[in-house]
Amino acid sequence: MEENTANQSACTDSDAIAADMAENLENTPDAAVATSTLKKKLSLKTILFIAAACIGTIVLAVVFISRSRPESIAERFSVAWYDDEKTAMSLRAFDWEAYITYMYDGDEEAFFEYASDKYDIDIDSWGEYYKAADSEWKEYYEDEYGEYKITAEVTRSKDISVKKLIEDNEESIELLESRIAFDRDKITAAKLITTKAKLTGEDEVVRDKFEIYMAKVGGKWGVLDWSFVD
Repeated sequence: MEENTANQSACTDSDAIAADMAENLENTPDAAVATSTLKKKLSLKTILFIAAACIGTIVLAVVFISRSRPESIAERFSVAWYDDEKTAMSLRAFDWEAYITYMYDGDEEAFFEYASDKYDIDIDSWGEYYKAADSEWKEYYEDEYGEYKITAEVTRSKDISVKKLIEDNEESIELLESRIAFDRDKITAAKLITTKAKLTGEDEVVRDKFEIYMAKVGGKWGVLDWSFVD
């Protein structure tokens, strides 16, 4: 019995010593340095992650603001006009699809039927219409110029009054107001922008000059009307 008691006491003492050693080891300078280094690494990773997220957000915001500028919209419209009708029409200051279907009593199916006959393909949606229209234009330009590239640049941008915008585009605005939910009183700013577009083919270069009236409606810039100029 005494031997067992002695053994148990020895085991208990060993456990206590081991626990003390472990505690002392954790409190050694090396352990403290390792813990501090780990915390610093974790803090650095967190800081880098947050910084990357912030930079990404800022970049997206800058790109969005840049693309929302009237000059950027006018430039993209000038390029898209040739063979990207969906993009060109999405940059208008009004609902172009509603404006077009008005001529078919507001019936999209009637318009799609007309488009199907025109492009000799079944069209049942706007996506199919844009695809067919763009395909025809691309084929035309490729037949005329071979492989081609379209670029555009803004050469002049001028602030004009809303009053002048309306005066210069009175007929177009009256049509819009009579056909769709367009209200001239919602125009809050206006610009007159000139762009130069260039279609570069394999053997020929074609240049066009656009004069574009930009209107800000509901806080968003869009192309109200445009024309070719010399």
